[in-house]
Amino acid sequence: MMINGVGLMAVKQLDQVFVANLFDLKMLALYALGINLAITPTAPLQAIGQKLGLPFLGNAKGNPQVARQAALLAMLVAACMAAAYALPVGLVLDQLVPLLYGRQYQVTEAFCALAMVDAFLRFCRGGPNLILLHQGLTSRLTVGNMVAGIGTLIGLGLGYWSGRLEGVMVGLVIGDFISLVLLLGLLRQHLSVAKAMFHTGVLTATVGAAAVTIWAAGDLGIGERVVIFL
Repeated sequence: MMINGVGLMAVKQLDQVFVANLFDLKMLALYALGINLAITPTAPLQAIGQKLGLPFLGNAKGNPQVARQAALLAMLVAACMAAAYALPVGLVLDQLVPLLYGRQYQVTEAFCALAMVDAFLRFCRGGPNLILLHQGLTSRLTVGNMVAGIGTLIGLGLGYWSGRLEGVMVGLVIGDFISLVLLLGLLRQHLSVAKAMFHTGVLTATVGAAAVTIWAAGDLGIGERVVIFL
């Protein structure tokens, strides 16, 4: 678990190192403020989920059939909570950043959309992480999460190629998606992976559609965006 934590911290800092080298310090500040505001709250929320989920999975451990159903339910609850968290992030992030840090910090609608999708994917990873932790499969947990670092390298290439901050964000989204799929694959002995991937895929498509809506409705107010969502 310590290796997993240190590795994730290194990956988290690495993207900011890349942004600092690709762009200027002002862009680094904007990126750090925006991404931290969108992503950081997922950590304490996932910690609460682990405290609630571990006893739930422990109670079902005696019966393999019940244990698989409990694992699937834990995965689906994590995915639903991820969507419930990520959608408001996409709606208000471009309003919240200048409100908290000043009008000189303005994030684009594309940044908001990508931050929302990334927040959803990272929150979703809490479900597989919980199940792997409960099963004591910490080595798989570490590998599954460290794979997300691939996205940081992809983001470096896309950021350099496009000259835009959103290029780095696209890389992060790709990396977190790969990590989530791998974590689900590593659970094949403890979870109905096909069902988990189906339901998670439906939620991912929903969040993706919401991201496109935010991108397209960038000039509209929060109330008008909510109406479009509904």
